[in-house]
Amino acid sequence: MHILQESDRQTVQLLHKMPDGSSHIDWLIAQEGGDEKGELLTCRLDCRLDKVQIGQSILAERITDHRWAYLDYEGPISGNRGVVSRIAKGVITSQKHDESSWQIEIYWENDLKSVMYQKLRIRNIQTSQEESAMEILCEALEKCKND
Repeated sequence: MHILQESDRQTVQLLHKMPDGSSHIDWLIAQEGGDEKGELLTCRLDCRLDKVQIGQSILAERITDHRWAYLDYEGPISGNRGVVSRIAKGVITSQKHDESSWQIEIYWENDLKSVMYQKLRIRNIQTSQEESAMEILCEALEKCKND
């Protein structure tokens, strides 16, 4: 199992239940070199990222960055914007990028305290003339032994 390093970056998935009864996943990522005064890169997903199987891809919508406090926050969101609960937390242990994509490695811990290793390839795509999204492809997924 991975031992946390100072260079590791935190990431979380929050289940965001909206007042109208709909829900989605907010994926928040600490910026490299970020601290508690910084903001978290944030994407909206239709499903849990840590449940995407090898060879599957999902779309992510880049949304407004969130405050650092959301790495730990669970509960109602001001302005009657719903409720969030953390469904997985993790650390990004490796990040590589080239001109067209990023590859990241994450160790996820879910609510059952099991740990999963996941390698993802992320690339920007055009969904229409005005809008773009990110395609996230799972390249590796494996359960880690609990030591």
